[in-house]
Amino acid sequence: MSTTEKSPPAEDSRARRRRGDLCAAARRPLDSARVRRGARVLAAGSGGPDYSALLSVLADLAGSGRLALSACLVDHGIRPRAEIDGDIFFVRGLCDSLGIPLEITAVPEGHCRRRARSEKRSLEEV
Repeated sequence: MSTTEKSPPAEDSRARRRRGDLCAAARRPLDSARVRRGARVLAAGSGGPDYSALLSVLADLAGSGRLALSACLVDHGIRPRAEIDGDIFFVRGLCDSLGIPLEITAVPEGHCRRRARSEKRSLEEV
């Protein structure tokens, strides 16, 4: 290494190790569920930090040929439009950057609330 080149910061190697650990952790349930190599996997979520991490790790597995990955974001018609639009914008950008096809769909407005009310359940249960 020349004197002008710098070795990567320690955080980078730690981050790579953690990412490798996450990939290994993600492979275990796939293996125990006997998901075949190259199987199609649909990752559905909300766009929060846990979903972002999941997509990132699954994208690594897809890049290695372990699975064929697609993502899905569902607007349940519960949250304010501006929040949903922000989620869609974020998830679309994340999927584009990771090379993951994204499907966005919406439940008709009011459907989840009506169903929860008629079944005497919370919105989280329907």
